Amino acid sequence: MKINAKVTVLFDRDGLRIEVYDQDSCTQFLNLQLSPEQTCDALSRLAHTECQEAEVMNLDRVGKVREVRGLEFPYLSSVGHRNREAAIEECKRICPEGWTPMLSFNSQNTFFEVDGFQWARTSICRWVDRLEKDQGPFTW
Repeated sequence: MKINAKVTVLFDRDGLRIEVYDQDSCTQFLNLQLSPEQTCDALSRLAHTECQEAEVMNLDRVGKVREVRGLEFPYLSSVGHRNREAAIEECKRICPEGWTPMLSFNSQNTFFEVDGFQWARTSICRWVDRLEKDQGPFTW
């Protein structure tokens, strides 16, 4: 599988950190940490250099495309307060299956009022196969 990968290489006194990111899925999936000695070995072209730390994550998202949508919903809060925890719980409860909600609720326009009721807005995302995204919405 070919992906639209981006790499970040960071040097500091602790060694070398390499991060690999899939641009289409907006996902970092590989993080490598090398000690200063391991960094020197790798830069001197020593094959199969051991890593101090190696972490692979989010492989189920790699090669897919990230789809993002907005979600607005009413929630119950303490009287006169914009209760972030209440919004998080309600968002988790109503989020459609297969979607992942963004639970930061830190934007200036996150909380608003409609007809005396507290509402919140956030984004939800999911990762879909490239073909599903390219075909667009299904129509009859």
